[in-house]
Amino acid sequence: MARSKVIARVLGIVGWMLAGSTVLVLLVGAMGIRSRNTCRGIRIAYALPSGGRYVDSLHIANLLKADGEPQLTGALLTSLDLNRMEKRLEKDPWIRDADLFLDRGHILHIRIEEQSPVARIFTQSGHSFYLDSLLNRIPLNPLYTERLPVFTGMPVSIMGRQPGDTQHLADALQIVSYLRSDELAMAIVEQADFEPGTGFVLIPKLGDHRIVFGDATDIAGKLRRLRIFYHQVMSRTGWNSYRQIDIRYRDQVVAIPSDSLPATADSLASRSPDTATRRADPDPAHLSAPGPERKTLPKAVMPAPRT
Repeated sequence: MARSKVIARVLGIVGWMLAGSTVLVLLVGAMGIRSRNTCRGIRIAYALPSGGRYVDSLHIANLLKADGEPQLTGALLTSLDLNRMEKRLEKDPWIRDADLFLDRGHILHIRIEEQSPVARIFTQSGHSFYLDSLLNRIPLNPLYTERLPVFTGMPVSIMGRQPGDTQHLADALQIVSYLRSDELAMAIVEQADFEPGTGFVLIPKLGDHRIVFGDATDIAGKLRRLRIFYHQVMSRTGWNSYRQIDIRYRDQVVAIPSDSLPATADSLASRSPDTATRRADPDPAHLSAPGPERKTLPKAVMPAPRT
């Protein structure tokens, strides 16, 4: 009885050894086959449907060649270090993420996620770069120039080493993020200039005037006041009737007529009720459907502050 147990144990051990040997032989064979297999092609895909504007397939191939990779099609699979290739691609400032893998047909798949700039920044020294939603600086791209909101005169450095860089760029990002979420506001604003002591000054696409915006606080309120002023005043007086519109102050707009002296501004007291602006109304319906009865309007266009 004891002898039969010993024999059974020995047979079991022998069986496991044979099974392990078989698996080892198969693995070695598979490795031998892989070592002789070659890459049969490349497929490049982009994370977004609009991909390929900033980084095309030729640029990707050149990046891999610069890293010492051989001609990918026809290269031995064992010579392809996919992890190193991914890191090489991600060093490009216009590639946010790269994923590489080989399928069963030995096709190399390269999936690229490009950077997504949201604004173009011009510094006071004349340098320019793109800004993304993570406050990353992205250099200009020779393949494609994106039409984005432009911020000029920004007191920031190209390398991000100047005090206040992050805050100034964060303010610009807040403004452009709101503009991108509001189609009407995006359609109005052409660019924003930064002026020391004043803050941001918006340049509209229509009209020959400037919009003093100030800092990045109360963005929605400021743009709401601007729309009310456009609707109730400039729609009647014309787009070139004012040279400056100041929307920094709560519940009021300070507007300087085009034909006035620099130190004077249009005042509600000298205007008829038809051309006066109303206090900013939180109800959007107020813009398109004002009530038929006219009420005494609060002072909305005041003399410009003297400096």
